[in-house]
Amino acid sequence: MEESIKWDDVHKPTFILLLRLRHLLETKTSNRSASVSLARKNQQDTSVFSINEQDAHIPNSSNSLADECLLKGFTGIPSNPQWLSQAQTLELLAQVTPSGDLPLIRQQEWVEKILSRLTDLEESLKTIGMERANILLDSHDRMRKVTKEAQVKVTPQLPMDIFLGIYILLPD
Repeated sequence: MEESIKWDDVHKPTFILLLRLRHLLETKTSNRSASVSLARKNQQDTSVFSINEQDAHIPNSSNSLADECLLKGFTGIPSNPQWLSQAQTLELLAQVTPSGDLPLIRQQEWVEKILSRLTDLEESLKTIGMERANILLDSHDRMRKVTKEAQVKVTPQLPMDIFLGIYILLPD
């Protein structure tokens, strides 16, 4: 989705990207804790089941993928973006009022202009991906401290998808 609209409340060109980030979550467990867990579940059963740590063929790690969508805005040029905070981006979208559409040819020019410069954003987007991975890791660490579950490693899967949406806000 691409959109180019003139806005009354925008004083300089502003670009808002709808990003999809993917994070690989790797959970490490020991065979011992996994086998104890299985034994406890089986003790509730009426059948007798014994498990030996040496005989256990229980994987000691599991992987899952977490998706996250994020709106990220910037002003300036892609080679030197001035990133807006998440709050600023959301506030801008909530408060501005469109004053009109650009002609289709101008919309296409703006979208092509930003798409042709996406490689200039790669380092900034990597940094954003790492920041979001750390936020997710902190959240999982807080939860796992309470539940006493195994630790998790979070790795952003880069490059992230940015073709979900590009919104170009232009001054009137």
